[in-house]
Amino acid sequence: AQRLQEQVRTLDVVGRYGGEEFAVVLPDTESGEETATRLLAGVADTPIPTRSGPLSVTVSIGHARATPGLEGLSDLLARTDRALYAAKREGRNRAVSD
Repeated sequence: AQRLQEQVRTLDVVGRYGGEEFAVVLPDTESGEETATRLLAGVADTPIPTRSGPLSVTVSIGHARATPGLEGLSDLLARTDRALYAAKREGRNRAVSD
């Protein structure tokens, strides 16, 4: 969570969404592609130090943009979730847009 928070703007919101899932809300953003790329690098580029040695960590990111005709927050989250699972299927450590 800390690494995600370090990669976003102060007006963006990072929160736990599930057991090991986080949501990042990017108000006033045309595209999440640049932020997704920054998040991927921000997590993967620095291993986490442990007593057993460095632990490499990666993330899979699904992102979607609120568009006209959206049926509310649940619709946006469903689109984002579909993109997340596509990122996992395509090999992880990647971002996929819906």
